[in-house]
Amino acid sequence: MKIQNLVQKFRQAAIEKGEFAEPASKDHKLFDLMAGSWRELFALGEEGQEAFKELLSDDSRFVRCWVAGQLLGLGDTSGVEVLEVDAAQGDIQAFNSEMTLGEWRKGRLSPPFLREKE
Repeated sequence: MKIQNLVQKFRQAAIEKGEFAEPASKDHKLFDLMAGSWRELFALGEEGQEAFKELLSDDSRFVRCWVAGQLLGLGDTSGVEVLEVDAAQGDIQAFNSEMTLGEWRKGRLSPPFLREKE
């Protein structure tokens, strides 16, 4: 039950955040919720990590792309196709996906949810 609650918490924050939530303070809060949910899922071991990975097939492209970026940053390439499909959409989110892939291909992608709080 805890895992599903964390998955839903992450999912809802990613959807609400979208491309960018206004004001910036709300955007930062939503990012922190996503990061905290991921950290808790990761700490739960394989079961929590698999539940996070399952979000690669979520209905929301925002959820899929955040998950794919985190996984790529950790060395898990299962999100590459998700980002490639999204990058073909031709909008701002597609640009984000394209940039994520570019940084990954150059070996410079860091997992977004491992960053220290600023």
